[in-house]
Amino acid sequence: MLSDLSAAVIAIDGTMNPTIHHPTWYQLIGLLSWEDTAFATAGRHLLVTPSVSTFRVPAFALRCKRERWEIRTVSREARTRILNVALKTFDDLLPQTPVTGFHFTFRFSIEVPHERAADFFGGALREVAPIEGRGERVLMMSTVTVDDTKRRLFQVRLLPEGNQLLVKHRFSYAVRAKGMYTLRQMSMSEDYDLDYEEAVTRTEQLAAKLTHKGSRRSGGNTISN
Repeated sequence: MLSDLSAAVIAIDGTMNPTIHHPTWYQLIGLLSWEDTAFATAGRHLLVTPSVSTFRVPAFALRCKRERWEIRTVSREARTRILNVALKTFDDLLPQTPVTGFHFTFRFSIEVPHERAADFFGGALREVAPIEGRGERVLMMSTVTVDDTKRRLFQVRLLPEGNQLLVKHRFSYAVRAKGMYTLRQMSMSEDYDLDYEEAVTRTEQLAAKLTHKGSRRSGGNTISN
């Protein structure tokens, strides 16, 4: 039974100008290499319009809409890189952007036999219908409001083939400070690292409980908040 990071996502809410976010612009500000830019501009994922821009390089994918900028990676090694892209983009190059919130999402996969998941989650496997069009089943989901600026979501899904669990951790922050503050001043870097460590710990706890022969839960109560 293995658990591994399957995706890390940083999303920033605010008033955006998608037309800025072309791969060539990121190359000019030093965030993409020439090879990255060539890959992005030759790919079928390149789109730059007033309402949405998207592109993909080997290390990450980027999407910007009028109300949200988002960068994601499926590489553990690129987890820090996407944070650096976010900080340089909004703190150093576009500090005038009105930011209203930011989110971190970490997804992990756990390989587990279907019968083991069925034993552990009990009736949840039978009671929850598959997600429409995808065949995945949500086995448990909890949302915790930490304080008036932070909210945490925890979700476990079973893939259709029944031998893999997807564990999703989402940390959302509302920006309530008045005036101009950079993402660094709002402790975004520190929160990103701390939230990642929390996500890893909680996922490892779930993986450990799934490997423990005597553990069994009913209704999906697997990890305390």
